[in-house]
Amino acid sequence: AMQEHLGAMKRDMNSLDGNWISDAGMAIRSRFNGFSARFERQKEVIDSYVRFLHLTVASYESLESAIASNAQNMQQ
Repeated sequence: AMQEHLGAMKRDMNSLDGNWISDAGMAIRSRFNGFSARFERQKEVIDSYVRFLHLTVASYESLESAIASNAQNMQQ
């Protein structure tokens, strides 16, 4: 979703290369493409953190299940 919008914006900006020929046009496209690369790096960091959180949730759920099972098996 968001990455698709960024890709469309990048295509639109870069397609202006033949129409908007000036130092300012080159500067804005260069800055935007730099922003796009930075966005990709941040997306990778966020995706990695999401994977970590999913693993953490799975570990907590497994631990909670084991504790509940052990508690039920305890003799009074």
